Amino acid sequence: MANNTPADGLTFSKQDGIAVITLDRPQARNAITAAMREAMEVCVADVERDADIRVAVLTSSSPGAFCVGADIKEIAAGNGPALISAEAGFFSFVRANRSKPWIAAVGGYAVGGGLEIALACDIMVVGEGAILMLPEAQQGMLAGAGGAFRLARLLPPSLALEVLLAGRRLSGAEAVQHGIASTMAPDDGVTRAALALAEKIIAAAPIPVEETLKLSRLAREKDEAELWTLSTSATRRIMASEDVKEGTRAFLEKRKPRWTGR
Repeated sequence: MANNTPADGLTFSKQDGIAVITLDRPQARNAITAAMREAMEVCVADVERDADIRVAVLTSSSPGAFCVGADIKEIAAGNGPALISAEAGFFSFVRANRSKPWIAAVGGYAVGGGLEIALACDIMVVGEGAILMLPEAQQGMLAGAGGAFRLARLLPPSLALEVLLAGRRLSGAEAVQHGIASTMAPDDGVTRAALALAEKIIAAAPIPVEETLKLSRLAREKDEAELWTLSTSATRRIMASEDVKEGTRAFLEKRKPRWTGR
């Protein structure tokens, strides 16, 4: 798997089952360009295809900014449509089909489309100085890359509308308090905290992680009867796997399991 060039504003690395995708335009607070969107499309596809990758971490090379959304210069130049994939949405990510967990490591500003990218991840880790904003309505626009409904699912209704309509900023502490983020870390340790969380996830068996992720994503969309049906099907798949036997043996032998994903 080839690394993206720094000119794309995105870098990719892989080690021990974890992919790290780094937003790397610090001079522009990682504002998204067409080149970054194209590079991200490749990254998402590579993470999905590579069986050795179990978890992806999306982070920033700058502790002062995760991402401030679309590059206004691109939009002014008429390149706005190039920032959006027909299938996967803004940044080829916010609507992308993904079967593996993605963790957003959010330090500094996550504004507009930048916050929507983080909200599209499965887990968010924030820095103590993180600032989360969706100011689109104040700018005559809509948080149309998922922010308007994803944030509303996570926050109490009045607070969600204050953020969405009045442009209120949320701190890192508030993000954890209201369940937007799971963990808060020092600003210079956000990526380390996300990687530590990724390591805990890859300690679990691959098939249960995949099936649990599917169910958790559908929890707000399906009724309980449908979820029971899906849960039963997932349980059957897991119980028929080799890994469930390995997990039992490892427990009895008091050792770490050696998962195969089969």
